[in-house]
Amino acid sequence: MWPFRVIPMRSAICLQKLKQNTSSAYFTTFIGKCRISRSMQHSSDSHKLLVQNKLLNYHYISLTQPHCCMYTSPVHFNTTETADNSRDGSMNVQTLLETWFYEVCPRGSLSATMPFKTYIKSLKQPGLNKVIIQLHYDIDSNSDHKVPESIQLSQISNMYELNVSFDEDKANMNVSCEVTSGVVLPVVCIIQVPLQFDLNLKLLEEKDVHVEGMESNKIVVEAEKGNCCFNNVKCMSLSAMSRSGNITCGSTLHGNSYFQTRKSGSISTEKLQGSNIICETEMGSVSVKSLYADNATFRSDAGSINLGHCHGQLYLLAGQSDVNIGSLDGDLDIGLQSGNVSVHLSRHQKANIEVGTGDISVSFPDTASTDLNLDCNAVTVDNRIDVHFTDSELPHHKEGYIGIKGMSLVNVRTLSGTVNLQSRDWIETTNLFMHKFKDL
Repeated sequence: MWPFRVIPMRSAICLQKLKQNTSSAYFTTFIGKCRISRSMQHSSDSHKLLVQNKLLNYHYISLTQPHCCMYTSPVHFNTTETADNSRDGSMNVQTLLETWFYEVCPRGSLSATMPFKTYIKSLKQPGLNKVIIQLHYDIDSNSDHKVPESIQLSQISNMYELNVSFDEDKANMNVSCEVTSGVVLPVVCIIQVPLQFDLNLKLLEEKDVHVEGMESNKIVVEAEKGNCCFNNVKCMSLSAMSRSGNITCGSTLHGNSYFQTRKSGSISTEKLQGSNIICETEMGSVSVKSLYADNATFRSDAGSINLGHCHGQLYLLAGQSDVNIGSLDGDLDIGLQSGNVSVHLSRHQKANIEVGTGDISVSFPDTASTDLNLDCNAVTVDNRIDVHFTDSELPHHKEGYIGIKGMSLVNVRTLSGTVNLQSRDWIETTNLFMHKFKDL
């Protein structure tokens, strides 16, 4: 099947230009999916040859030549295979610049380098073998949120060139866009791909990327200065990097994940679930409401690390940062140059916490049994927790245990700070967790 291109028809002038360059003999149906009416409909605006696309509910003037299908009917994007209203209700035919359709392998891949804000979304039905690319005018680019006149939209269309290529079996698709040098266009790109497509995306300058509803084997996203957003993504391996933008996950993300952002960029997620999770920032914060992983690593030079309910083995390495862990079912290893640490160990075998300068607060459930090995200036103990300390000849060193000896071990060391031992039940832990994340 020929790939074809859709251009909005907003005036009789556009149609007249089309009629001057083509003959009526070229008009035809779209490979069995369109019904054509060969009678010319006369109106005060233009002469139109209408084609009804049963799949997408559009009207087209359709040409047999590749990439030539002119759009004529003001139909909103409300079908399952076009950009839905989760994006916004404003991206409709009035903002549409162009659309391209392609047949692809359902388990292929997309590599794209884009100079526009880009949305990647899966087609609703699994197994579909189409890619739909839409370019819209970005109404958020102006203060009054109004769509420009048709002549201005046409001028925008003339300032970019979309390049698409495939390998021989159409399994791998490459998309890039050339923009007139020195020009920043108010354009949004929406690409819909098969559900199990792999993605390799690069966003230029400060452009954001949104990935939604994918079930891929591998996703790689690189943004120069823009934000990376994910929603309802399942992936064997996901990598997202930005030089200064934020990385966010609005819902559960399934799969091994590597997030890295520089400068003041932050990482914020609802739920991460995978065998290996890595999050790295420089000055930006890390916020994860819930985590289920075999191994999870968090690094930050100067950003706070806030984790909610965590399951698995955690490694945290930071410079000047504060660390808060709502609850942990698993082992813990924290290395901090300066900053305060607060953690609730609901169940563990071994926990190591080392801070250069700062206070450390460790809480346990009332059923906890663990050995304690503390190096600090002072120790404060909640009166609800029964701690047994043994004599030690070393200064600023305390050894002891809670509950039964030999069940687990907590090593805590701060060169300049206090260690606070507390007891918290499940309700207190949950309330504290909700309060902390409410303030973030």
